[in-house]
Amino acid sequence: MKINRLLETILILLNKGSTTARELADRFQVSTRTIYRDIDVLSSAGVPVFMNKGSGGGISLLDTYALNRTLLTEHERESLLLALKTLQATKYPEIEAVLEKIGAIFKNSSASNWVHIESSSWDSGPNAEHKLLATKRAILECKVTTFDYIDANGIKSCRQIEPMQLLFTHQVWFLNMTLPHSIGHCQ
Repeated sequence: MKINRLLETILILLNKGSTTARELADRFQVSTRTIYRDIDVLSSAGVPVFMNKGSGGGISLLDTYALNRTLLTEHERESLLLALKTLQATKYPEIEAVLEKIGAIFKNSSASNWVHIESSSWDSGPNAEHKLLATKRAILECKVTTFDYIDANGIKSCRQIEPMQLLFTHQVWFLNMTLPHSIGHCQ
């Protein structure tokens, strides 16, 4: 259906930044001419889409373009809020501000209160928020990080790892990583 193709084109451009008519045509199994007509329709509807010709060219949206709240159905909004509430239960830093903004976008603050999730936090010690953000940064930037580790027998060692993923399951945090190295005692 054409409307779905137009909406998906916008979402692709929002996520990728830029794509080619050929890539879109292959994805939707239509001709490139159909994609060019779709771009004209989007442009006529006020979507700030533009095309650049030549090497490195493609189809893009203005950087400031954003979709409004009517894009999501009520069920999708509820699912998004549930996901954010679940993240809130893990004490993820800055999630309160995100929930507040999402509530303002949806203009229905009571909708975000239909579920409350309690669980163990990331860490109950000092600098807990800093630890989660440092781990997130190490994962996203593919950097090696160092930390004190206490095993099941209470033996403390210093580990140097490249974290790959944080996993929160059954109220316990796990860290998927590559090649942990014990390096003695951390300073």
